[in-house]
Formats: sequence, structure tokens, C-alpha cells
Amino acid sequence: LMNGFGNLTFTRGNFGAGLRYESYLNPLLGFDSRYKGSGITYRYATYTVGDLEITLGNFYDQFGSGLIFRSYEERGLGIDNAMDGIRLKYNPWNGVYLKGFIAEQRSYFDKGPGIVRGFDGEIALTEAIKSIESWKTRVTLGGSVVSKYQKSNDPIYNIPENVLSFATRMTVNRGNYRLYGEYA
Repeated sequence: LMNGFGNLTFTRGNFGAGLRYESYLNPLLGFDSRYKGSGITYRYATYTVGDLEITLGNFYDQFGSGLIFRSYEERGLGIDNAMDGIRLKYNPWNGVYLKGFIAEQRSYFDKGPGIVRGFDGEIALTEAIKSIESWKTRVTLGGSVVSKYQKSNDPIYNIPENVLSFATRMTVNRGNYRLYGEYA
């Protein structure tokens, strides 16, 4: 039994690229048997122009605390639901952070059914509004929208092909105290 992987990354200036080769010959006990095989499972290219970052290929991300969207890798648990598509991150003004993507999600050595689309926005009020930047209390507001389209071929049930979710969040920081709330 063997689980192995190797990452190769390249960075030069505003450009970065990389790939990961994985091999499960046969997967270790406790890992899902669908991880059987070898191949390049993760590849990406990213470029930054000023306040805009563009990523093509695979990426991990999270909106807010991850209630409606979180893609991540936890190798010890055998979890890797990387996204494969395009992601844009943009910081148009001080304290305003935007990101959006359209992608398919990894499912073992293949891609899961459907297309996932998402948009997230966050504004750090004390950074964005000059007149309150001296406040000791820091307030951040955010919101996210995620949808998944998946063709339904069920002959019996009328299953929606597009599912939409949204979340809003607020963080208030002052000194050693932090209040965080999220509604999804």
C-alpha cells in the first residue's frame, strides 16, 4: 500500500504556476478506494496585475467561514475537493475585496457533476472610509452567493437543476474581543 504526492511550483514576478502528481498504489487503509491510480490531479497558473489576480486551473478557496462554500485539502483525512476553472480576485478600493469563480469540483481522479459559480464581497469599513479609520473598533461586512448547476436525468422526481445559496456576515473587533456572525 502506498500514498504519495509531489508538488512542482514556479514563481517569477507576478506569474505563478504549478502542478501536483499523486499516486495511490493501492490506497492506505482508511482511505477511500476510489483514490486508486496515479496522475496529475492539480495544476494551475496565476497572474497578478495591480489589484487583480487571475487563476486558471485548480484552486482552493473559502467564502466567509465556509458555510456555503469551502474547497480545501486535508491529506490526512483523504479530502481534496479542489475547484477546476477560473477565479478572479479584485481589490478595487482600500478595504473592499471581491472574488468570483466558475469551476467544476474534483471528485477523486475525476470531476464531479455540475458547474459551481460563486461571488464573494467584503468591505472593511474602517479601512474603506477615511473618516473612521482612527476608530479602535473594526467592522467588516461581507456577503456571498454560490450556485451549482447540474443536469437532472431523474425520470421520477422533478429535481431542480440549479441550486442557489447565499450568506451574509459581520465581524466586529475591538482590542482582544471579536464578535462574528454569519447567516446562510
